[in-house]
Amino acid sequence: MDFKNFYEELRRRNVIKSALTYLVISWIIIQVVTTILPTFDAPDYIQKTFVFILILGFPLWVIFSWVYELTPTGLQKTKNVSSNQSITNQTNTRLNKILLLSLGIAIVLLSINLIQGNSIELQKNEISINTKDFGSNSIAVLAFADMSPDKDQEYFSDGISEEILNLLAKIPDLKVISRTSSFSYKGKDQDIKVIGEELQVRNVLEGSIRKAGNTFRITAQLIDTEDGTHVWSETYDRDIEDIFKIQDEIAATVTDKLKVTLLGEAKVASKKTNTEAYNMFLQAKAYINQGNKEKNEQGIKLLKEAIKIDPNFAQAWVLLSTGYSRSISNYGVRPMSYFDSVFIMAKQAIKLDPNSSEAVSNLAYSYLVDGDNENSRLYSEKALQLNKNDAKANNIYGLLLRNSGEVDKAIPYFEKVAQLDPVRVGVFNYNLGTCYQFLEMIPEGVHYYKKILESRGFDAITHQQLAECAVYMNDKEEVLHHIDELIKGDESNLINLNRSGMYLSYFKDFEKANTYFEKVYNHPKFTHLDYAESAIGVAYQLIRKGETKKGNRILDDTFKVTSDKFGFDTDIWEYCWNYARIEAIRGNTDAAIKHVERMIKGGFLMYRLANMDPYLKGVHDDPRFIKLMNNLESKVSKMRNKVIARNMELMKKN
Repeated sequence: MDFKNFYEELRRRNVIKSALTYLVISWIIIQVVTTILPTFDAPDYIQKTFVFILILGFPLWVIFSWVYELTPTGLQKTKNVSSNQSITNQTNTRLNKILLLSLGIAIVLLSINLIQGNSIELQKNEISINTKDFGSNSIAVLAFADMSPDKDQEYFSDGISEEILNLLAKIPDLKVISRTSSFSYKGKDQDIKVIGEELQVRNVLEGSIRKAGNTFRITAQLIDTEDGTHVWSETYDRDIEDIFKIQDEIAATVTDKLKVTLLGEAKVASKKTNTEAYNMFLQAKAYINQGNKEKNEQGIKLLKEAIKIDPNFAQAWVLLSTGYSRSISNYGVRPMSYFDSVFIMAKQAIKLDPNSSEAVSNLAYSYLVDGDNENSRLYSEKALQLNKNDAKANNIYGLLLRNSGEVDKAIPYFEKVAQLDPVRVGVFNYNLGTCYQFLEMIPEGVHYYKKILESRGFDAITHQQLAECAVYMNDKEEVLHHIDELIKGDESNLINLNRSGMYLSYFKDFEKANTYFEKVYNHPKFTHLDYAESAIGVAYQLIRKGETKKGNRILDDTFKVTSDKFGFDTDIWEYCWNYARIEAIRGNTDAAIKHVERMIKGGFLMYRLANMDPYLKGVHDDPRFIKLMNNLESKVSKMRNKVIARNMELMKKN
């Protein structure tokens, strides 16, 4: 039989149309199964079983369609059916109807999927600020203008503005936009109505400060952004010793004009201190808020001087803990071991002012970095009890939930940060991006990361995450693009080099990965604790090349340094991951599996990366590892479905 005759016979027997009908109906079944089964928390293997059966059934169905034919008397082998008995034309008509109906159902399901999948636009709705939630009880405190003769008191005017903002932020019924967003309008001649629309607040407090010697004049005015009317205005001419009293008066008057209920006068009272120490504190705050390591160090120096003058100055202790934390996490000026100092400073601040949500948040963050999720949760929740509208407290609690593997619960807190501090696009977009990335909703994650680049231009940590997303998508070319951006941005940055080597390792490009790992490992600032991945990468290459003794020595050093700091049985998944890698490379399968179990217990979700990790190759075929990864995949799937359902519900409300 030549091809033309064979094709005609396929058509006559309705084999092609039967195959198309089977494929369309199978697609519909898969869509229904993947939608319904997660609702009943069914294991993922049930979905996979359905798909496997349908795939297996396809060739059997095609063969069946060729061999058998439907006749008025039932199914018969085609070769035994005479032309008088054949009703292939009628069967063809029936198949046309079934196929059209199936295609119609498929189009409807596809449309629903597209709506659900369009969560990028939905996220814009989620993180947009809804004034109806706060009504008239919402305010932004703009940076007061420096009207001093020499224009050299900007730190003072900024500091006083921020202190008034902090006092107002303590009031539970008042939505107060965070400093970063409010102060972004400094020096700009922006219409108040526009500011209200952009920050989504009904009221704006603005003013000016004129300081000369030991006297100052503060002019403050409260404006309704809806119609631009002045709700209240006042000028204060006082001695510098009265600065705390004036701050309290302004905060109290604003709350009175907005008809906000105060929960006791003490709740919004300033903590008095020596005026010289307070002046140093305001200068230090101005330095630290500039966001670079040199100014941060200047701020730390001033705060230490202020604390010498007044050891009981709680706000100075709070800001000092913030400065130290940034010097470690943001600027790399101090090693991770200095977080012990942050603990001491934050605890001292809380001892002096137990109601400082910022101090409690700093302590919660320190515990989070230290891997003590239990205490981090305790203090994060306490910070939110003290001030539910504190952007920092919401952000830290979101970080705790995300790092603990409760990504679906973390998202609303990061969205709250977006409401309270809408200008901090780097913060909430990054954190939302990581949440969606962990849920394997990669397009959504990439969307948030790219928002940061649109706002900032180059941003190292964002390129790191985009490279990791590309690893998820198995797109090496995209990974190389982001590595180029990282190295071009700062070729001496050890974090960038360390991460770049790791991304290439997932593609088993060990030679190129090792060029980055060796730069880190041989750098004077290398530590086994901060750059364990580079040490493991270098050791792995040495072992592959036969230098087993030298490679194992590096692995031993890395294991010892980490375990000395965090213990052998830590639940901090980042360190458990490296323990597991080391044991897998050594061939200690049982030990490696135990560390994988601990990293999952600690909140690890990235099963796809674990399956790609070449340093875990020794356990990839172990049934225990496979089961752990399958369970993790199921957990991620359930959380993803919850988030999609929540997003759909929000979309309906909006």
